[in-house]
Parts: sequence; structure tokens; C-alpha cells
Amino acid sequence: MKKTLLLLMTCCAIKIADAQITFGPKLGINSFDQSADLTDSIDEPNTTAKMGYQVGGVVNFQIGDNFAIRPEVLFERIAVKYTSSINAGPLATATVDVFNKYNYLSVPINFVGMFNAGPGKINIFAGPQFSFGVGGKSKATETVSVPFFGNQSMESTSKLKPGKDDGSATSSDVYYNPINISMNAGLGYQYKRVLLSGQYNFGFTNVTPHSTDSAQEDRRDDMVIKNHGITVGLTFFFGSIGDED
Repeated sequence: MKKTLLLLMTCCAIKIADAQITFGPKLGINSFDQSADLTDSIDEPNTTAKMGYQVGGVVNFQIGDNFAIRPEVLFERIAVKYTSSINAGPLATATVDVFNKYNYLSVPINFVGMFNAGPGKINIFAGPQFSFGVGGKSKATETVSVPFFGNQSMESTSKLKPGKDDGSATSSDVYYNPINISMNAGLGYQYKRVLLSGQYNFGFTNVTPHSTDSAQEDRRDDMVIKNHGITVGLTFFFGSIGDED
């Protein structure tokens, strides 16, 4: 088994070494939401996808006319809004809106099939993505409605900090799991050096942070939150393109 795996890795390395290499910048916009798998004792908030963005670079290893391996290095911002109701008393009603902006350094590795279509090529791709949290911001707005007194709102801001919750966080700090593993699948159209692509990304990793407190860590599975969303990106390639006039 080990010899077979080593042989496959060696063949892949040889293919990549012989591949035609192009590279270039990528810009994109995204719209992400979060799915929540919560216990019955926790009220599920309403979530709303917000616009974010990505910026980075792409390397394309072209292996033959119809296949490529395409790793990317991206800075991504994912934005999600939560809305929930809270008990504010016998007469008052209250809602809390939380707007989170997560920052990630992401490395997708897509495997691409290419097919001629008109003057360019259709790209069909899929592959894993490995992301590491690098901070973010959170803004909370609490609105209390009291009969005859109208609405009163209070705002607060916090830092989103990737890492394990060690109990040292203050009201201005909110932790999240820094490791996010996900899968991409999408389509694109490439004309010469320009690639327009759209993809869906679905996460496998719980955004809820780990905790140094054993009791809190045991309850982590009661709140499983995962990222998922769409991205539209534009890439421009430099380097030699074999079928370019």
C-alpha cells in the first residue's frame, strides 16, 4: 500500500514538474451564511448572508489540454448577520442584531477539467479549501421597544479573535475556531488570459471555538455552526498560454 501511494505521489510530482505554469491575481465577491445545528435548549437565531470579498493569487499547473491543478492563496472576508429576540420584561420587546465579519487566510486546491466552448474553455472544478482565521470584527445592536416610550437602541463593538477560549475574553472580545476546512465546487469560463468563475463553498468545521474549560468544551457540540456560501471571482493569468494566438 505504501509503495503504491509513493508511486502515485511520484507520478503526480512528475506531471506537475512537466506542467505548463501560469499565475496571476484574483479578485472576488462573496455572500456567505451560516448553518446552525443547535440543541433544543438553545434558540436558533435568524441569519442573513452579507457581502464579503476575497483577494489573492492563483497558480495554474496545466497538465495536458483538459486538466489542471489550481492552488490559490487568498485573503477572505466573510460577513454574516444574526437576529434574535430576547426577553426584556412583561411589556417590552427586544431584538439583538449581531453583524460579524470574519477574516481568513485561505488556500483552496482545485482540480480543474477544461472543455472547448466557443473561443474559450469551460472550467469545471472542485477541491478542498483550508482556511485559517486572522481576526475580524463584531457589531451588536440591541433595540428595546416599550409601549408609549418608543424604541431605544444600544450599540457595542467587539474583536473577533481566532483561537481557543481560555476564559480571559472581555466583553470586547469574541472567540471563534481558527481552523476552517471546506470544499469548493464550481464553474468558470476562460478566454485567453481571463477567467470568470463562480463557486459554492460548504464548510465541514464548527466555527464555535474550543475552550480550556472542560464543561464548556463538552457543550461545544450543542452549538455546531458552519460556513457556506457563493463566490464570484475574476482571475488574470500571466505566463505562456499554449493556445494563445
